[in-house]
Amino acid sequence: MRQRTRPGVLPGSAESLGVPRAEIARRVAECLGLVGLAGFERREPATLSGGEKQRLAIASVLAMRPSLILLDEPTTDLDPVGKGEVHAILRRLAADGLAVAVIEHETEELLDLDRILHLDAGAVRRDGPPRRLLLEVAELAAAGVEPPVAARASRWLGLAEVVREERFADEVAARGVQVERTGVRPRLATRGEAPVIEVDHLVHRYPLRDQPAVDDVSLAIRPGEFVALLGANGSGKTTLAKHLNGLLPPTSGAVRVAGHDAKKAGTAQLARHVGYVFQDPDHQIFSATVWEEMAFGPRNLGVGEDQLESRILAALEVVGLTEERDRDPFVLTKGQRQRLAVASVLATAPEILVLDEPTTGLDYNDRERMLALLADLHRRGHTVLVITHAMEVVASHCERALVMAGGKLVFDGGIPELFANDEVLARARLRAPTAWRLGRMLGLETLTPEELGAALRGGGGGNGA
Repeated sequence: MRQRTRPGVLPGSAESLGVPRAEIARRVAECLGLVGLAGFERREPATLSGGEKQRLAIASVLAMRPSLILLDEPTTDLDPVGKGEVHAILRRLAADGLAVAVIEHETEELLDLDRILHLDAGAVRRDGPPRRLLLEVAELAAAGVEPPVAARASRWLGLAEVVREERFADEVAARGVQVERTGVRPRLATRGEAPVIEVDHLVHRYPLRDQPAVDDVSLAIRPGEFVALLGANGSGKTTLAKHLNGLLPPTSGAVRVAGHDAKKAGTAQLARHVGYVFQDPDHQIFSATVWEEMAFGPRNLGVGEDQLESRILAALEVVGLTEERDRDPFVLTKGQRQRLAVASVLATAPEILVLDEPTTGLDYNDRERMLALLADLHRRGHTVLVITHAMEVVASHCERALVMAGGKLVFDGGIPELFANDEVLARARLRAPTAWRLGRMLGLETLTPEELGAALRGGGGGNGA
């Protein structure tokens, strides 16, 4: 029987279920506070960043006071501190009696859950406590599940379960593992070439917003750099990036790309130099076939049909989608659509690539394919700017970090310098990756799991993968 509601009351809402308005207001305030959106009550959802929208979705479900909450990758778009905060909220809710089930690709935050079900090919392959199950490093990796760095380190030490981070140094000492202490890495060297991107005192204000989204930002990016653009949700990262190909005009200040004033050149001219890949590939894919999707950009830039095929085939080969040329893009997997979005940009032959969260929502295998693709493009000479919350990606691939907080550029420097700067990390709601944190406990500066593993195994650590 269809539920009847008063005019203006949404079916299935708290008010439609008889919850008093005063209680609704109390729940709204409480749940927005839980997810870090206190004070956002009057903001239009469309004006929120991707991560803020994610928090709002979680809050709207919590406000209904369910007995079971099922979350499908709830922290995908959140900054590193936000991920931890959401999982802390979920643990607190579970302690209060709410049943919580989380579907997740990322395993770092799952170590303190009660139980993990590992699904593979439609069947439950593993079922058990996280600190034991996630120690099966090789088996998980073979099944396309990323093992936590702490699990890999625990295998190297020969432990029976994944070590708690605060106990890591003690476990290393207890096993008599000797590691070589390293000094501070050299600072990032300045490239001598003229910048391909120059941002000069850029300010951007959105209508009806009190504070500028980008506030007096100046920076330069030189040819061939691999740069990470970092910051909390709503810090101004994407707003800044959208000035680099003319999607947004400056309120004041200037942006120059490959010698062109971005405001005067416009998107058509800048597209010849800057390829922009959106966070969600479905926001830029619209054609009936992969081939037509690939052809759209080059045709609009005036590429003749005699050159079009070779450009498309070359780009499809780079991203590994040659066999999909005649398929409907929307029957491809998320990882394939993400690679198609990159390929469609590559077909326009830009020297600069800007990618907004290129690994978001990808499983371990697709993420590794995407990272290998970006590394290959960088080796081929492309200048790469990546907007990301994935600090492991920053540690393993990027040379330099630009960090935004409150619309301002608060850091511009090398990756080790960033990870060692607790003040900047806290201000930007970032967190150094696990390999760095564990290494610092031993007096090391290990950016990647491989570097940490070499230090442990070189010092007589265990035999894990």
